[in-house]
Amino acid sequence: MPRVRRGNMPRGSIKRASSVRTSGLCGRSARRMLLPGGHEYWLYVPPRIALPARVLLAVHGISRNAREQVQLFQPWADKYGLVLIAPLFLDQGSSRYQRLESKEPENRSDRVLQRILDEVEELTGIATARCYFFGFSGGGQFVHRYAMAYPGRVKAAVLGAPGWYTYPDSAVEYPFGLRDARSRLGDSFDPEEFLQIPIAVFVGERDVARDASLNTRPTIDRRQGMNRLDRGRYWIAAMRAEAERRDIASRFEFQVLPRAGHSFLECMEQGGLAEAAFRFLFSAETQGQPSTPSTEVAPASLAACSWI
Repeated sequence: MPRVRRGNMPRGSIKRASSVRTSGLCGRSARRMLLPGGHEYWLYVPPRIALPARVLLAVHGISRNAREQVQLFQPWADKYGLVLIAPLFLDQGSSRYQRLESKEPENRSDRVLQRILDEVEELTGIATARCYFFGFSGGGQFVHRYAMAYPGRVKAAVLGAPGWYTYPDSAVEYPFGLRDARSRLGDSFDPEEFLQIPIAVFVGERDVARDASLNTRPTIDRRQGMNRLDRGRYWIAAMRAEAERRDIASRFEFQVLPRAGHSFLECMEQGGLAEAAFRFLFSAETQGQPSTPSTEVAPASLAACSWI
């Protein structure tokens, strides 16, 4: 497995290829990276990066298909000129990473992700303080809870068919609602902040099965719906209603993907997930107006990296 050895690397700007030594990381294929402690992630840097540089996080579900997500999003990263990062969270046989929880505090998924972002910024010089997020299934659970916990780090987010949600309800205990979230995790969970983040939920039209990976607790069924389609609709409606109650200008969208069930590959190949996700994410800052990828680009380049 290739691993990066860090040297003296510039931060905060994209240098032209002629001015620095480039790495084989750029513009070929995604590379599997290793953090201390056994944590891994996939990183793809396109041949040319749109300015200002943008970073998209893609988060896997219980299938841990981080590599597949990067591979299928790679053509879109090339088109939009953005960096792709896909964390591969440790397989602990549980859904704790989706809830930002861990028996070992240093292995909490949100803290691991921050170490990944810090490393990518050091390697590339591209700012990672605020990123765009995508998550499918369990990854969608992680992403919306991460956005609630760290609203200042999320520019916009797309959730692909999460099984269940944390509601913006302070009367309901976390992870079903917000009560005690701050005391348990020590992070923001402030509706005044996270309700300002543009968020979309996309679910396949055939994603109505109550399969083994779906949380079928009676309390979830009663409060959130019987399947992923209903649960996505109800959660977006709840987020809109809470934003309206607080007089917060918001952008929450729900979209059904045609000819797709609960499969990332099916949603991509048959449901048009990538096109819908990128359209939403990169028009989010223009308040719903169609976006055009920047034509101002610079060669993607890394500082002195050596592979061992």
